[in-house]
Amino acid sequence: MNLKNTITSITRNRLLTAIFFFLSVTVFYSCNDNSELEDEARRQEEAYKRQLGIDTVLIQNHILTNNIANVRRTPYKGLYAAVQTPGTGDSARIGRTVVTHYVLTNFKGDTLDTSRKVRTGQTAIQPLTFVLGQSNIITGFQQGVSLMRVGERTKFYLSSVLAYGEQGSGTSIPPNTNLIFDIELLQVK
Repeated sequence: MNLKNTITSITRNRLLTAIFFFLSVTVFYSCNDNSELEDEARRQEEAYKRQLGIDTVLIQNHILTNNIANVRRTPYKGLYAAVQTPGTGDSARIGRTVVTHYVLTNFKGDTLDTSRKVRTGQTAIQPLTFVLGQSNIITGFQQGVSLMRVGERTKFYLSSVLAYGEQGSGTSIPPNTNLIFDIELLQVK
């Protein structure tokens, strides 16, 4: 073997060693990143379940203490429903545009928001219109509407994890606040 072949062989071996080292370090750190992401996801899931458990007790206590009749659990954890007026029209479905009126209250009975008032810049009451499952409307509101038929009016009792969660919303909805939405489904398009 001549000197040129020896240098080429050593360079190739160093290059292969460097590539192997780089790939090993990349794999090692990506595994650690995934592990950290998985740990964070697990912590968030545990916090979600813990808060859901607390909220469920608070919601059930509110329903019992206030003698609220005809409340049922829904297929969604943390969402309870009390039908006020049954609907007979079309069912709301994911991907369809729905038109609703709502009144949002806390468990003290304070009205926090409503579609049943004239808002700044409007000349008349305007219902809330959105595409079910494709909007930034809170999860519990959308889940509740997905269970309704046109003409139905239902009060939904939402766990905070289905509403504004641990961040709350502005000054009127503190973190981890359970809410009541009185929703009327006016139309499905």
